Amino acid sequence: MTRRHDALFAAAAMALALVGAIVVLELWNADQRVPFADTGDATLNLILVKDAIDNPWYLENSRLGAPDGLELYDYPVVSGDTLNLVLLRVLAIGSGDPALAMNLFFLLTFPLTALIAFLVLRRLGADEWAALVCSVLYALVPYHFLRGEIHLFLAAYYVVPVAAYLALAVLAGDELLRGRRRLLATVGLAVLVAVASGSFYYSAFAVILVVVAALLRFLATRNGRALIAGGLVVGVVLAVSLLQLAPTIAYRAVHGRNDAVAKRFTFESEVYSLKLTQLLLPLDDHRIDALARLKQRYTAHFPNGDAKPATLGAVGAAGFLWLLVVALAAVVGRRARGRHPDLAAMAVVSFMLATVGGLGVFVGALWPETRAWNRLSIFIAFFALAAVALGLGALRGRLARPLYVGLLVVVLALGVLDQTSSAYIPSYDAIRTEWRDDDGFFDTLEHRLPDDAMVVQLPYETFPEPPNALNGGYEPAKAYLHSDDLRWSYGAMRGRDDWAATIAAKPPPELVAGARRDRFAGILLDRLAYGAQAPQIESELRRLLTPPPIVSTDRRYVFFRL
Repeated sequence: MTRRHDALFAAAAMALALVGAIVVLELWNADQRVPFADTGDATLNLILVKDAIDNPWYLENSRLGAPDGLELYDYPVVSGDTLNLVLLRVLAIGSGDPALAMNLFFLLTFPLTALIAFLVLRRLGADEWAALVCSVLYALVPYHFLRGEIHLFLAAYYVVPVAAYLALAVLAGDELLRGRRRLLATVGLAVLVAVASGSFYYSAFAVILVVVAALLRFLATRNGRALIAGGLVVGVVLAVSLLQLAPTIAYRAVHGRNDAVAKRFTFESEVYSLKLTQLLLPLDDHRIDALARLKQRYTAHFPNGDAKPATLGAVGAAGFLWLLVVALAAVVGRRARGRHPDLAAMAVVSFMLATVGGLGVFVGALWPETRAWNRLSIFIAFFALAAVALGLGALRGRLARPLYVGLLVVVLALGVLDQTSSAYIPSYDAIRTEWRDDDGFFDTLEHRLPDDAMVVQLPYETFPEPPNALNGGYEPAKAYLHSDDLRWSYGAMRGRDDWAATIAAKPPPELVAGARRDRFAGILLDRLAYGAQAPQIESELRRLLTPPPIVSTDRRYVFFRL
């Protein structure tokens, strides 16, 4: 009866989270075959999704980086997200459409996050009604919408409650290893964290928090079981992570390290850190104008940067402040009951790692790849909302059932309204217009060129993480995203052999001669990316190439047949 009862509440949490996402994003205005975002890292994610759908795996792609192709071993940005890539491939079955798969995956993360958060909150002892409310609030935090499809794999934070639970269980001395079933469950949860790692951020944070939890438990009890349990969790996460990175490790062993790609520095741990105000102040563009103006005045002097999604919302902020009180009370010998002290310890540790000038800087000195410590805010949000869930549950026996349920409805409604904004609605019409224009233009090119024809793209842009590029970079990849049978010069790995890097900057006569020599079928010029230089380059190409060029409807692209 209890399992069936919980299953109904879990289903309700999933449904409410999905409905909440649909309403907040106004999805009835969206075209599911057009991405919700199509600039910067959202375009990079679409590259990775299409790559994973069209090829055996995402690490090699013959249609980018022509003539040699793209190898992503130097940039294993989603190697720790094997489960998410598999889900994306499943969602693409029947359509093969990367934009549709990405949209469906993003929407799936809302009910999936609510489900897992509900199950973990129940495991921590929360009342089913309070767990329902707080799991939905957790699925609808600003972090989810602001990461969005731009940071698609960070928005898939459904494993964070699992990672948080493992750290809390180690800290509390839960018998994670007693009996075969618990041992297998613990290993399974650690594997889950490792294969849906948010570009390794969530698995890295899980390892750090579990290590701290094990050490704190050992210092408090002198019992080595916590070290064994923590060691098992950390060992499984690291082993599975290394297994996923095996292709990159093997590639680097043969070809050497490529320091031109994804080079991280210790100082970035400060740049991408977190401030208390970013957790507690209201979100940007709040529904209440006075609160929106308050935040605007603050951010005018202290821009949020990557920490903009860290806002907890009023309910989460209340939970976090309560955990700070619990932590301070413990210092003077007043220990709270139940899970609150453990939640407080993990919240405080997370904040000490993430805050400006915090412990994360010292970790970054040894491991600079984990630089964006502000992303620990989603762990802090879970600890805070777990405290709220436990606190609300404590009221159940003191209030009449209708009053208790009414209170929870009010908390849920006000919490969702406080955490969300009309600013989260994507620019559906503008994105749809551009997407369809590009679709029509590149479809025309596919019909006029033979299969596997190679096209030079101008201007040249490095890959990945281009500096100061148009719209955050990756714009040349739109040609690949809107075609299936052509090969594009853009996308060869920076620091490795790159045909386009050696020829694209040459004068047009040399460029045309080199492209013909290496059997390219045409040249695609992006007027928008060239800016003021476009008329001169285009004029020279028109003089050199007699066939009339093909111009896109929006007049952005000009294609010259060689």
